[in-house]
Formats: sequence, structure tokens, C-alpha cells
Amino acid sequence: HPSPPLAFSNLRQPSYQASSAHSSCTSPDIICHTICRRPNTVMKPTETTKIVGPRTEAPPVTGLQTAAPLVIGSPASSAVSSEPSVTSQAASVASSTRASPEPLATAAVSREPDPQHLIWALDQTQGDEHVTLQNFVNQFGFTDQAIAHSVYKKVIRNSGIHLERREKLAAAFKVFKREGRAKEFWNALKNPSQNVQSSEESHAESSLSREKRKRLIVEEQEEEESTTVDEDTLEEIQDSIPYFRDPFKPLIDYILKKVRGEAANLPQVPALISENHRQMFEWALDAIKVDNPAVPQKGRKKNEFELRKDVLVILSGIINTISPAMRDLSLSDTIEGNSALPTFKTEAYQEAVKGILSDMLHALCPGIESDTLAVPHLKGLQKWVRVQLAKIDETPAAFRETREKVLEVVSYLCTVITSKGLALPNTEYVFVSVWSHVLNLLFDSNLVRAIPGELGSAASESAKLATEKEHGVTTRYVGGKEVDISIRIEQNSDWDTEIAVFEFKPDGVEESICNRQQRKSVRLNTAILLELEKRGLDATKYFPVIAEGKWRAVNFYTLCRYGDVHGAGRTTAESALLPESDYSMKTWLKSDSLHLILALVDRTHLFARAVKEAMSSNVAGPYQPRTSSSRDLPPPI
Repeated sequence: HPSPPLAFSNLRQPSYQASSAHSSCTSPDIICHTICRRPNTVMKPTETTKIVGPRTEAPPVTGLQTAAPLVIGSPASSAVSSEPSVTSQAASVASSTRASPEPLATAAVSREPDPQHLIWALDQTQGDEHVTLQNFVNQFGFTDQAIAHSVYKKVIRNSGIHLERREKLAAAFKVFKREGRAKEFWNALKNPSQNVQSSEESHAESSLSREKRKRLIVEEQEEEESTTVDEDTLEEIQDSIPYFRDPFKPLIDYILKKVRGEAANLPQVPALISENHRQMFEWALDAIKVDNPAVPQKGRKKNEFELRKDVLVILSGIINTISPAMRDLSLSDTIEGNSALPTFKTEAYQEAVKGILSDMLHALCPGIESDTLAVPHLKGLQKWVRVQLAKIDETPAAFRETREKVLEVVSYLCTVITSKGLALPNTEYVFVSVWSHVLNLLFDSNLVRAIPGELGSAASESAKLATEKEHGVTTRYVGGKEVDISIRIEQNSDWDTEIAVFEFKPDGVEESICNRQQRKSVRLNTAILLELEKRGLDATKYFPVIAEGKWRAVNFYTLCRYGDVHGAGRTTAESALLPESDYSMKTWLKSDSLHLILALVDRTHLFARAVKEAMSSNVAGPYQPRTSSSRDLPPPI
């Protein structure tokens, strides 16, 4: 889709050219494309590392061979937890400082990481871990303890280093200080018997007053107490759909900086955006201000940044009316009204389904017509179902296939009840497997499948790649979010095309966690819908109904395009249940649960056929959404 008419064309975009050598880096913002990689390795967008350098001019670096101004001392340490010899490291630093005093003086007074420091830390071509305090001082010639510790901690906390490696480096540094080896190292470095400092070094060190050193130590302690990078939030921001990133780009940039612990100012609402996007932008700004007041509340950590999940939904271009907080937006009433489908109970089969459910109820509870408290006998129902399946050919052709599938579902559920398959306690895997089997029994197996098993979503991976291309590296790896059930269609003799995902939570989970799960689900399903729109689908006419479950119950919401946004709303206020005992089977046969499940199947079939048709006839390119107001929206059904 073409981007809205926004004034973002002059923003710097990272380059993603493959290279067999290390790309050059410039200050202050450096994008290193191929460091930490072997030569002749094709670079991927996910491997872009953002390094924030000092706000000073620095000479261009042409490669890792010239990245460090001075190479001093012994080889790198063989492991993070194994520090090099203190005496030998200090002695090597002392001997080299006499030969080259000027770089040392420069390093000693610098309070921010130099680009060369960060390049050195990210260079893993040496094989073993080389980033230790001793090697750092050895490499760059620091002579002041407070400055060296401050700069070193900023280097090992840089977001360009993978989280696991950052944690190991930080832990090793803490052990190094706690065991007193840091003090030993610096004492050995300054011992006149081992090291005679040059006049230039002495001048550089004495230029820092005792008060300045104290201030640096205090700043270092405050930085250690501040909030570290929230990897979970960063990963969720990755999932924010990049398709709508232009209208909300200033706000996404602000959030990323705050989550990383960097200073940032709240952006203003851009001028050239639609009315829907303006309302959404203002809503997100208000939510951020409420959650992060100017005067922090008592007990809150310094620099802690709170980000509610509804803000991520808004940044993904979605108005989610399932969340009460979004119902004040002008488009919410339209979305909520169109999402409630009045024909969601399969009118074509409703009477016939009622008939077969009534027959099964009498088979389960003989004499129920005169005694509503009749005791259920599951074996009687199983025997009746087997007899009906044996003579299925006698059923009229118009309803034969549906009747056969309903009988197979009930037969399977009787087996699950007999084996206590849904009885508590159980795991998420158990009821996800049961739900996927029920859906596959009802789906047209040549058209659509429900695949369980925590498969990675391709749309989620695409969204993360696009987010990193736009905003830089966010988390330690990029991969598709694992989903409980992936709904896929057959295309070109494979089942790789996903059209929706269904998520589930176990029994006993708090309502807040279920709400958070729904926010993730709507973002992920919107990412899938956007991918399908790129392949020609008109999502204003053809849209999915999404199931989200908790144990043996599922709710439904409709996801549809409304002009330049997507909207999600409850499909029906009712929930569909699966029985887990003899008595719950009796209740199930009298309820609307099977009607709702069949309606979900019919709606999924309709959507799957529309997707296949759009993909097979997509000669005019992706569907072009309109920027429209709520008054001229096309009906979604």
C-alpha cells in the first residue's frame, strides 16, 4: 500500500547492502551492517545493529583493523567469567602508555562510549569472549578508574549487544568488582614499581578534580539503579504492524527510546494525517501521559516507562472495540455494530442441527421428555451415534455431509469425556489439541486446516523485520511469534498460507492476562490480514472471524477494514463450549455451542475461498484502501 502523504521522505533510512568486509561507520548515529559476521556472509536486515555514539565528530572508520587507536597487551580472555591476569594486564597498559600518550589522554577524559569502543565490543571474530574491563582498559588506554568503569558499563549495556551476552558481561563485571579484583587491577596499574606514568598521562589524570570523580561515581551508581531495557516490551513493539508506521512513526520512535532508557520528548500530532489517525494519535498520547506522569509516583523506579497494550494496538492502526478504553473514538460505534453478525448461527442448517441435537439428547438421557433431571448415559449416546454413522447414506444428500461431520464430532467428544481428556488439571496443549481436532472434523479438508503446535507465524516475522528495518534492532532475535492454532489454506500444493490464528489460555488465568492475550491476537491477525491484502484481498468485503479461547470455552471477534484503519469487535456475546463430563454433554446438547462452532466453520470457509480467489486472480496488485470517514464506509458484510 502506498504510504499516506506524510513528510517523512527526508528521514535517514538504514542501508542493507551485503558486504564481505565491515562497512564504514560515522558519528553520531552509526549503523554497522556486517560487524560480528564472517567475511562473505550475506547481510540480513535483522542483523543491523544501531550504535549510539558521542555527539562529537569522529574520523571515519574503514574497518575493524583500524577501529581501535592502539592495540596493547595480552590476548582476550577465554570466557566472560575468566578474567585475564591483573598484573600482566596492568603492566602491559603501563608500558604502552609511555609510547603513545595522546590517545590515552583523550580516552581518559571521555565520558561517553566512542564508536570505536562499541565496534570493538561487537567484534566477535576473535572467537572467545574478549569484552572484559582489563581488555577494555588495555585496548583504549584508560587511566582513570571512575571514567573507565562508567564508559565500560555503557558499552556492555548497549542494545546492539544481544540480551544474553549483555547479562553475562554485566554479571562478570559485578563479580570482578565484588571480589576486589577491580581494586587490585587499578592498584597494580598505578604502582610506581611496575609503571612510571608519562607526564602527559599525569597531566590528563590530574586535570580531573576529586569532586568530578565523585560526581562520576554517583552518576554510575544512579545509572546502575535505573531501569534496564525491557526486552518483552521491545518484542511486542516489533509486532506492531509496520504497515501503518508512517502516521505514528514519531510516537513509535519516542516509545522505543523510552523503553531503551534513552531521553526523549513526546512528539506533536503530525499535520498531514487522516482524521481517524489524528484521533488515534491523540488517544495514544493521552494514555502515555496518564501512565507516565511528570512527577513519578512513590515506589516507582527511576526512568521506568509504562506502556499499556492498547497503545500498541493503536500504533498498529487498529481500533479494538473489545477494549472499553477505545470506545470513545468516533469510528468505534460503526465497528462495534458491523462486527456483531446477525447470521452467525448458520441459518441454513439451524433447524436440521436442532433436530439431530434433540435426537442425541434423547439417546443420552432416555425419558428426558418427561423427566428433565434424567441421568445421562454416555455409552447409550455412543452406541446411537455409531448406528447413525453406519446408515449415513440414507440421509438426504443436501444435509448428509453436515450430519456426518456433526456425528463424528460428537463421537470424538464422547471419547474425550470417557478418557477424562478435558478434566482438570490439564495443560494448554491438551485443550488446544481437542479444539483443533474438532475444527478439522468440521472443516473442508481440501480447503482449510487448523494446525496446532506453536507454529511460528510468517506474518509476525515479516512485521518484525519491517519494524527493525525502520527503527533499528530491538530484540536479540527475529522470528515469527508462536501461535496455538494456525488456520491455513492449501495453495500450490502446500499449506503455508496462513489466514488467521487462534490463541488459547488455560483455566484459572486472570482476566488481565486474557485481555493482554486478546491485544496480541488482534495485532497478529491484523498482520496476517495485511499480508493477504497485499495479495489482492478486499478486506472490506471478506474478513475473518477470530476465535480466542480459555480452556474449553471460546469467544469470537470480527476483524475488518474500515477505510484507512482496521476494526475489531465482538461477533456475538455468546461463547461456545466443549463438554468435559456426562452432565456437561447434556447441557451442551441443549445449548447453542454447536451452532456457533458451525457458524465459525462456515465463515472461515467463506473467507478461505475469497483469499484463494484473490490470490489466483491478483493481476492488478494489492488492494488499495480508501481514506474515508465513517459516513461513507462500505458495509463489511
